[in-house]
Amino acid sequence: MARSLAFVALFVLSMLAMGAGEPSVEPDSRYSSPREDEGHLLNDRGVILLKTGRIDQAIDLFTQAIACNLRLAFAYYNRGNAYQLRKEPKRAWRLL
Repeated sequence: MARSLAFVALFVLSMLAMGAGEPSVEPDSRYSSPREDEGHLLNDRGVILLKTGRIDQAIDLFTQAIACNLRLAFAYYNRGNAYQLRKEPKRAWRLL
């Protein structure tokens, strides 16, 4: 039951976002490493690709952003949203 409610919540959030994605917060070099900053930049590039309909390329960039910064929540959100747009919600769940 909880899993189905979580799925509904994810679906509603993705529908509200309409595939727009969320840019990450501006990196602050005082608190992050260059690798983490790269994660923010990759996420932002992925958002641009997602907005232009290049979903597969956007997913690749979100995955690279996560590899750079495992704490980058927006990259996880955006990747899940992209999989929702590809009609692959189960894959989005597996990658959380």
